[in-house]
Amino acid sequence: MTARYRPVWLVLDPFTGSRVLLGLKVEAGQRCSFVSASEQTWSALGARDTALALLVVDELRTATAFEDLPVAAGPQVVQGDAAELPASVEDAERWVADRLLGLADAA
Repeated sequence: MTARYRPVWLVLDPFTGSRVLLGLKVEAGQRCSFVSASEQTWSALGARDTALALLVVDELRTATAFEDLPVAAGPQVVQGDAAELPASVEDAERWVADRLLGLADAA
């Protein structure tokens, strides 16, 4: 199976470039999904930025396009370059969650 992923960040300050990882978009076959980072990743955020992160993650979970971000995500959300998963990976979402986001222990 051919699968790929790309990171999605919430830009906290466009002048300094500070940002926080929201999660990874995953495309496996014709299916696009979003695996969110642990909310612990956002523990240093203030209440307003945490609320914004949660709203954007909800939008990303319903997105169906790998290349584009949902319009409702807003200009403060950016995505990185796509990378391919190893060809031997059978469950792309689980692999991304376990290997890249470190969520195996959280499950």
